[in-house]
Amino acid sequence: MPDLFDLSLPRWPAPNTSVTFSDESSLGERFLVYGTLYSWWPSADYKNEVQRIEEKLAEIKGEHGLSTVKWTEVPKPSWKLEGYKALIRYVTSLKRRTKFKCMVVDADKYPLKNKVVTGGDPLVGYLKHYTLHLVDGIMLTQRGYFYDITIDNYSFRPKRGYDSSALGRMVEGRYLKVFQPSDPKINKRRWRHSELKTANDEDSNLIQMADLLVGAVAFCRNGGLERTSRMSIGRKELVGVIRESYGGVRLDKYQQPNGPFVIWNFEDPDDDGRRSLAARGEVPNFP
Repeated sequence: MPDLFDLSLPRWPAPNTSVTFSDESSLGERFLVYGTLYSWWPSADYKNEVQRIEEKLAEIKGEHGLSTVKWTEVPKPSWKLEGYKALIRYVTSLKRRTKFKCMVVDADKYPLKNKVVTGGDPLVGYLKHYTLHLVDGIMLTQRGYFYDITIDNYSFRPKRGYDSSALGRMVEGRYLKVFQPSDPKINKRRWRHSELKTANDEDSNLIQMADLLVGAVAFCRNGGLERTSRMSIGRKELVGVIRESYGGVRLDKYQQPNGPFVIWNFEDPDDDGRRSLAARGEVPNFP
């Protein structure tokens, strides 16, 4: 049998490719959030479609004098804040084809340094959380696609084997445990089903948009709506635009299991016998 994670394996010949841009937020706070902007396009043309969106986002940023946009740098009410709002409204206009999904993890219940699950290593916890989010949250809702995954760069430890390549192997392995081709005669292990790479946020407008949406959810989940600082004014306004643009979605307390803006709270089903939204094959919002 060929090496399961051999990058020289031919790409899975899917007619559609799922393109994902992912980021995380608030790893040092109670509620951690992993989120993804994802869309699906015919495999023969998906790169052109992504480039078209990137160029439109760059145009909007240029009109408002913006360079790299980040949640941590959301400005106070100003022409630049209006640019942030315009970017959100543009991404929302794509919601028939481009959706957002995030996984919220309560670190009080599931800490990154869990001694049993991660050996007390927060980077291992990060890799495990990200794998769960990408596979159960995104890939298993689009079984049979090819998955072009880009995540924001991170402080990996490649010398110890904890890097984006390790994450890619974990993602591919978890997906292959569940995915079954429609034709049982096809050997799924002869193909490479995903490609995971990292990008610096300044090099991808779509990564920056994922950063804004993930940051907004984390801000609300960690009590941001109750803050009264000057810094929070612009952030609250941007949250208001996100809510309005996505049909009134709540970012602070509730799960949102359907629609173009999905929030699901990770719960380990072994904790109390309930099935989790993270359970394999149980993820809502099939496109």
